[in-house]
Amino acid sequence: MGDDKDKWNNVIEYLRSTNADPKSVLNLIKNTWPVKGKKIVKSDDFNVVRRAWTLCVVHGIYNKHGVPKKELKKVKITNQILYFVECEGYRINYNLFHPIVVFNEKLKKKEYNTSDENLYAKKTHLQHAKNCRKLWDSDKGKELRKHFKRTKGKIPVSYRPIFDL
Repeated sequence: MGDDKDKWNNVIEYLRSTNADPKSVLNLIKNTWPVKGKKIVKSDDFNVVRRAWTLCVVHGIYNKHGVPKKELKKVKITNQILYFVECEGYRINYNLFHPIVVFNEKLKKKEYNTSDENLYAKKTHLQHAKNCRKLWDSDKGKELRKHFKRTKGKIPVSYRPIFDL
């Protein structure tokens, strides 16, 4: 028990030497480390949009968006992702799903901006493909693929969610 108290003394000593607000520090800790056995699901607008991006990417790859018709039957997953990243729909969606937070001086509040900059162009084609491959291979991506297999590539619309965005 004595060791437990000693390991926190450095943290408390440092916090006392700063201008940190205890309420802000506690919120930061709660957002970083959940209570044992619980998973943090952030429900702010930004994080909901980012989770929906995974759905959009896996759906596009699964349905072979951007793949030329002559290659639909024989395309491998790596090329399927490369074709998907090249298509115009991906570029538009990428810019919509990756907003920049800007401060509006007139309204004195933060806003999301997607129109002024072409965010897609800030990364190379291969970086986009690599990021999409990570989403495809992730646990959430695998879960979504199982669902798309059952629904023949369709995104469900229902009152009861089948997975957490």
